[in-house]
Amino acid sequence: GMAAARKHGVLTVLDAGAVRHRFQEMLGLTDFAVVSSDLADTLSPEASPAELARLLVGMGAGTAIVTVGENGALWSDGGAEGYAPGFSVEAVDTTGAGDVFHGAFIYGILNGWELERSIIFANAAAALSCRRLSGRLGIPQLSEVESLLKLHE
Repeated sequence: GMAAARKHGVLTVLDAGAVRHRFQEMLGLTDFAVVSSDLADTLSPEASPAELARLLVGMGAGTAIVTVGENGALWSDGGAEGYAPGFSVEAVDTTGAGDVFHGAFIYGILNGWELERSIIFANAAAALSCRRLSGRLGIPQLSEVESLLKLHE
């Protein structure tokens, strides 16, 4: 599990859709907690996305990233904070966009990219995934994500 990964120096990413049993324990073992702003509804209903990111770091996450749909994502690591805007696309179905964000974010981290670049890449991939019906059919190719990013340089 997460403890074994941490013990062996493996980076850990937590996809937390809801507060569950052992949530805080899991955060303490997490390098990157990636959550939707909807998590605030159960964890701290009055918290803004930026406050939620800070709260998650305060609860033990190394870095917290809070996605806010088409508006992008905010992050905090307890020292630095940032915001990466979303990308505007003709959205048809948002099913699976969060999963695409997670996968694209991990792709960036595993390629040694800086945090902000990884989040921007993930925002682009997630946006593109919303252009088609069905989560699986919408998963973009790497070349599509790169093309969208070049359009916004």
